[in-house]
Amino acid sequence: MGVVGSALGIQGSYLAWCAVRRRALLATPLPPLETGLATYAARILSITRDAVDWTVAFTQGSEALPGFRCIPISGIGHCGPDIPAHRVFQLGNSTHCTEVFHALRKWGGAAIFHETNFHHILRHMADTTGDWAEYRKHLEHEYGSDAQRVSRIMGRPAESREEYDRRLRTHPLSKRVAGWCTAIACLNDAARSTLQAGGFEKRITVLGHPLDPLPDRLPPPPVTPPGELVVGVAGSFGYGRGWKHALSVVSALRADHDAVLVALGAGWPDPGLSWVRLTGRLPEADYQSILRTFHMALDLREGSCGETSGSLLELLRASVPTIVTDSGSFAAIPSGAVIRVSARDLPHSAEAAARYLLHNPSLMEELSSRGAAYAAGQSDTAVFGRAILELLEGSHAPHERTGGMDCQNL
Repeated sequence: MGVVGSALGIQGSYLAWCAVRRRALLATPLPPLETGLATYAARILSITRDAVDWTVAFTQGSEALPGFRCIPISGIGHCGPDIPAHRVFQLGNSTHCTEVFHALRKWGGAAIFHETNFHHILRHMADTTGDWAEYRKHLEHEYGSDAQRVSRIMGRPAESREEYDRRLRTHPLSKRVAGWCTAIACLNDAARSTLQAGGFEKRITVLGHPLDPLPDRLPPPPVTPPGELVVGVAGSFGYGRGWKHALSVVSALRADHDAVLVALGAGWPDPGLSWVRLTGRLPEADYQSILRTFHMALDLREGSCGETSGSLLELLRASVPTIVTDSGSFAAIPSGAVIRVSARDLPHSAEAAARYLLHNPSLMEELSSRGAAYAAGQSDTAVFGRAILELLEGSHAPHERTGGMDCQNL
C-alpha cells in the first residue's frame, strides 16, 4: 500500500489514518437546532463514520444522533478514558455555538471555521453574559493599540440592524480564537487565504461543503400562473443577505414582467407586498421542490465573514441561474457558474444583470449547467472524507501531543 500511495501522491500519514478507525471528539450543535452547523455536523458524521469512531459532544437544544456515542458538551469535563484525545470543534456565528467556543478555549484541539470573522457571536456573548473583559481581550489581540478606536465604533448607537451588521462584518475578530487551535479547517479557498494573511501558520484544511442526497421523491411543485417570472432567495435570513436589494430588483423587473419574489427559508421579513411570498422553514423535500420553480435566484451579500453558502450550492445543484455579489468566497466562484455583480453598486448592478439574463436565454441555460457542475465538485463526499482525516492529524489537544491523557491537567 505504501508504494501505491506514494505513486498516487498520497501522504503516508493519510494512509496510516485510513488503516485504523481512529477515535475522535466532535463538539458541535446538532439537529433539530435550526443552524447550518447542525446540518453540517450530521454530514461529517455520516460521511466519515466508517473511518472515525466519533464521540459527539452536543450543545443545548440538540438531540443525540442514533448510532453515535453522544454526550452533552458539559460532559467533556467529566474526564475519563472514553474521551478521545483528538478533538474537533465546529465554530460559526450562530448563537448555538457559544458552548463550543468555551469548550475549545478550555480543552484545545482543531476547529472547523465556518466563518473567518466571529465578531457577531463574540459581541453577542459579551452582551448576554456581561463579560466585556473577555470581549476586550479579543479586540486587543486583533487590533493592538487600535482596539479602543474599534471599541468606540462598535459602541455607537446603531442607525439600523443592517448598519450594525455592516460594522461587525468590517471589523473582524478571529485571531485570538485561532490561537486556541492546533489546526483549522475552513470551507473555501478564500477563507484559507484570509487565515494565512492573518498569521495562522499551523495546518489549514479546506473541507468544501457536501450536500445531502436529494429526497427519493419530491412533492409536486406549486402551480404558477403562465408567464409568471419566479425570482428566488434561499436559506435563512440574515442582515447581510441583501433582502432590500432583492426587493428592489424584483420591483424593477415588474415594470416589464409578471415577476414575484419567493423567499424560501426561515426568518425573511414580510414587506407586506402582494408579489412577495414567504415560505418559512420547510421540510427538506418541499424545500427542494420549490427551489426548482425558480427561474433565477439572487444572493446579494454585502461584505463577508468568510462563509460558504450551502443555500447557494443548493440553488446551483438545482440548475437555477443565480446572480451573486463579488463579496468574500463568492468572488472565487468560476466565471460561468454564476453571474457576479459589484456589491458597491447594488441594487443597480443586480437589476442590470437580471435584465441581461432575461434577454439571453442561452446564457441562462449555460449558467444552469455550469453552476450544477460547480456544485457537484464542491460537494464531493470522497474528497470531504479525506479532508476530515487530514484535519484529525492536527487535532490533538496541545498538552496531549507528547503522551497519554492526564485528566488532572486538562
